Amino acid sequence: MQSFDKRPIASIILPTYNEKENITRLIKALYGLLNMPVEFLVVDDNSPDGTADEVKYLSSHLPNVRLLLRTKERGLTSAIQCGIDESRGEVVVWMDCDLSMPPETVPELVLQILVHHMDVAIGSRYVPKGSYELAQGEQILSRVNKHLSRILNWTAQKASGVNFYDWTSGFIAIRATIIKSLRLHGDYGEYFINLMTNIIAMDLEYVEVPYTFLPREYGKSKTTDYLSGYIRRGLRYLPAVLAIRRVIRTSTKLQHLSD
Repeated sequence: MQSFDKRPIASIILPTYNEKENITRLIKALYGLLNMPVEFLVVDDNSPDGTADEVKYLSSHLPNVRLLLRTKERGLTSAIQCGIDESRGEVVVWMDCDLSMPPETVPELVLQILVHHMDVAIGSRYVPKGSYELAQGEQILSRVNKHLSRILNWTAQKASGVNFYDWTSGFIAIRATIIKSLRLHGDYGEYFINLMTNIIAMDLEYVEVPYTFLPREYGKSKTTDYLSGYIRRGLRYLPAVLAIRRVIRTSTKLQHLSD
């Protein structure tokens, strides 16, 4: 058993809200796949389904599992930031906890940094060989969401002029020294557009690792169930998308001036 006192190489941040049925399965899968000292930081927004109790029980058997229970603040972006602030690893990883992001991809993301000397490795649905699966009998709104996601990412790619595919991934491994020098801002996928804009503007080495996005088996999706909700969320992304080229160009000009 890995010792919690030993500094981890990788910190895995798992933001949760009502993921009791998934969280133990995910951590045990990751634990068996990562052959290195690792810590798991579960940031739970006071889930009423008992997710925190599930994690507390798991941590009594796996001392490198930590529960960060938030009873006042909520939200995905701030939960991830909370985990980043508490992380101790050389590499910081975060992902969804509904098993839509396969744990088998995580070792590849980490090794891209440790072995291949990348600064950032992104799990990508839209890079060649990546894919996005829907469950059989999936409702029409989920199909609409899939197509809207593709359109949004295509628009971000064209707006940036950069050959990057999955601007709303939310599945990432990054050097701790880099992510601790930044602060996440924006809601849901918007925060990831802002983060990737900064990563590209900073001229960091990054790679997209293809994976297959899988349908959730247990629990309810945290995204909206209404078309109007998808549209409102998409509109919130627009300022971040429109700012991509401006931020990158400004950074490039400043780099040229400093040379």
